[in-house]
Amino acid sequence: MSRDTALEPMDSVDHEILEALHSLWSHTDPCPADLVDRIGFALTVREMHAEVARLTEEPLALTRAAVTDPTEARTVSFSTDELSIMVTLSEVGRDRARLDGWLTWGGAEVEVSTADGTTLQVRADGSGRFVADDLPHGQTRLLVRDGDRRPVITPSFEV
Repeated sequence: MSRDTALEPMDSVDHEILEALHSLWSHTDPCPADLVDRIGFALTVREMHAEVARLTEEPLALTRAAVTDPTEARTVSFSTDELSIMVTLSEVGRDRARLDGWLTWGGAEVEVSTADGTTLQVRADGSGRFVADDLPHGQTRLLVRDGDRRPVITPSFEV
């Protein structure tokens, strides 16, 4: 009768097998470098008990009068039953971006948070327009607060 070794302490053979598996999967299907940051970033949504907006996305090509080549901008829209958010992302220099946004809640407070820890607080004007300048590239999310209304948070999106 063979004995069940599942409950016995790990030995050197177990460690060798685990090392071989780790090496195999590290080379075959490595973990994304920013996975831990993305998970931590996503978990903040759960802690806030905020309503999460739905995402729709479409690329745009913008051309300035002084430039002959169009610059790519991206318009991203989010919506809930009570709020619509539209942002246009454009490049500002090599590694920075600008976010121009519009909300259906004029005067709301908008918190722009990036995965690298950058947080900007901006207030939408009476028409709902807001701007966040000089953002680093990477995962970003918006948190919108307006008085007694339930806060709304967007899913993370790439700037």
